Amino acid sequence: MKSNHNLIIETERLLIVPMTFNFVSKVLNNDITAYNEFNIKPADEWPNLDTREILPIIRDKLSVQCVPSGFNAWLFIDKSDSSIVGDGGFKGPPDDNGEIDIGYGIIESRRRQGYALEAVTALIKWGLSRDNVKAITADCLKGNTASLKILKKSGMTEIKQDEEKFYFKMCQGTASLMP
Repeated sequence: MKSNHNLIIETERLLIVPMTFNFVSKVLNNDITAYNEFNIKPADEWPNLDTREILPIIRDKLSVQCVPSGFNAWLFIDKSDSSIVGDGGFKGPPDDNGEIDIGYGIIESRRRQGYALEAVTALIKWGLSRDNVKAITADCLKGNTASLKILKKSGMTEIKQDEEKFYFKMCQGTASLMP
């Protein structure tokens, strides 16, 4: 894998690499050369509508960094065919309480194959291994049963719910309890 940074998480089936400012900018401009940065193939399903809506926010956050910090968006790349299966990551650096919030998505054709759990578990382990991170939070819509299962299987604990969402948290020191 060709990359201009050293932050890469490798799991059994995935390479998880942080998006860069250059990559996101090119994707937003429909520049096919964006994928050359990671030596991956463009995917018809990626970016999906949800990802496309947040890419400008990701680009703005990355514009103030020379290199990715890991606390922004990551690509989930299938090692077997160098294709994008999804994306996810954190919504910024730790807050004053040392908390970071995680989000993720898998392209439709690759859902229900365990990629989300594999990626989320790896990102949680990475996040909780940072000295300045005390906890990771997440939320999911009540109707999103697949995401609800992933958050529970990854070892996160439901801490509350409201009319629309379930809210989860995993604190430093509990990552060893993960599957």
